[in-house]
Amino acid sequence: MRLAFPQTSRADFLTDRGSVSLGTSPYGDVPLDGRGIAPCHIQLVANKHGVSLTVQADAATVYVNARPVHERALLRCGDRLSIGSAQVLLLSDQPPAPAPDVHSMDTVPSIAHLRAVAGPWSGRSFRVLPHLYLPLGSQLPGPQSSSGSIRLVWRAGYPCLLGGQDPSSMQCCRVNGYPIKSARLDDGDQIMYGMHRFIVDAPVLAARYDSAHAFLPEEAAVPEDTAGSRREVWWLLFAAALVSFILALILAG
Repeated sequence: MRLAFPQTSRADFLTDRGSVSLGTSPYGDVPLDGRGIAPCHIQLVANKHGVSLTVQADAATVYVNARPVHERALLRCGDRLSIGSAQVLLLSDQPPAPAPDVHSMDTVPSIAHLRAVAGPWSGRSFRVLPHLYLPLGSQLPGPQSSSGSIRLVWRAGYPCLLGGQDPSSMQCCRVNGYPIKSARLDDGDQIMYGMHRFIVDAPVLAARYDSAHAFLPEEAAVPEDTAGSRREVWWLLFAAALVSFILALILAG
């Protein structure tokens, strides 16, 4: 889990612990300074679904991307938390990989959509096929470029985000909380661009990740490890047949 503190000189907080507390208490995991912050204001817990936020009892409302959270919320990398007067940004442990350096557009191998979760197009979904431009203002994302827009294309089997021709456009573009010039996107990544927030929906990429990380636990033995040799199996079969033959003779007599 990595936390950044925008508009301050404070270094990022990085930990492999599954749970951290934030508040004004000096004994907490992440001490915060500012108005309207309780000694133990929130608890962040990382699990396989993401990072869950719990607002402690009697603590003031926390805002996630300007939306109030009174008790619990599931966070994504790139979410901004307002805890009293303090600002905290949840980052992925590592910045996204840059887009592959290729100059020809690949054949699109799968389907990806951008799902708008904040901004004027919240609730709508836009398909990245074969490319998609994201304007900085309130214009509708689409296949046509506009001033200050950034572009999504397919490269090397992944949807990739590329900067627009206007250098200033990249000053307000982030992926999973990191400012970027280009990025290779994965399922679940969050893009922040001006007033807009989008989630990458690419089920095929998610399935590819799951299959690449599938493994057999070391403590789980496969049948071949616990079974005896083939010679032992044949002896067992012979003994069973012999016993059956003897029982048949006894019953016949």
